Amino acid sequence: MKSRMKHKSDKTHAHREQNPYLVKGLLFNKDRRALIRMAMDVFDLILGSIIIIMTVAAFLKPGVYGGLFPVIFILGAFLNLMTGAKHFYMKNRFFGVFFMVIGFLLFAAAAVSFFMA
Repeated sequence: MKSRMKHKSDKTHAHREQNPYLVKGLLFNKDRRALIRMAMDVFDLILGSIIIIMTVAAFLKPGVYGGLFPVIFILGAFLNLMTGAKHFYMKNRFFGVFFMVIGFLLFAAAAVSFFMA
């Protein structure tokens, strides 16, 4: 009796039927680290957009929105510290430390701009 060899595509189709994380052809990784990295990237995008909007407002009308500069520096510092932590834990230690140093410098700039305002 001849055994039927399964084709690679047969295995793929069986995998699709059994995997609940397969939605419309996209396989969502259950790995917790991947989910955390994705959430950090989304947060990075949102926070970066907020910083840009606040910076444009502060430069267009510095008399009205000049008080936003310490907040902009604090948000930028937080963003750089978060990026540094992500790089540090992804085994890219040089860039992790680099972004963390920039984050601490931005915290110092926030303190200076807060006391000068």
